[in-house]
Amino acid sequence: MFKTCELFGTGIIPWSPLARGFLTRPHRDQNNTERAKSDPNFAKFVGLGNKVEEEALQQINEACVRFSLPPRSCSPGALERRPWPPR
Repeated sequence: MFKTCELFGTGIIPWSPLARGFLTRPHRDQNNTERAKSDPNFAKFVGLGNKVEEEALQQINEACVRFSLPPRSCSPGALERRPWPPR
C-alpha cells in the first residue's frame, strides 16, 4: 500500500501516532493505565516486555526531558524523523 501511495503522491496518516498512549509515559508506568487494564491487545501492540521497544521509549523520554517537554508533545517529533513511507 505504501508504494502505491508513493506512486500516486497520496498522503498517509499513521494509525495511532502515539501508539495507544505508549509514547506518552515512561515504560515503568505502562501497566498502570486504564488503556492497559481495559485493552487485551495493548501489551502485544506496544511490545511490553520487548527490550528493543523499552529502549526506544526510554530514548524518547530522555529526549523529552532534555527539551523540557512532556512525552505527549515530544513523541510526534520523534515519529516525524522516521523514514516515510517505510521501506
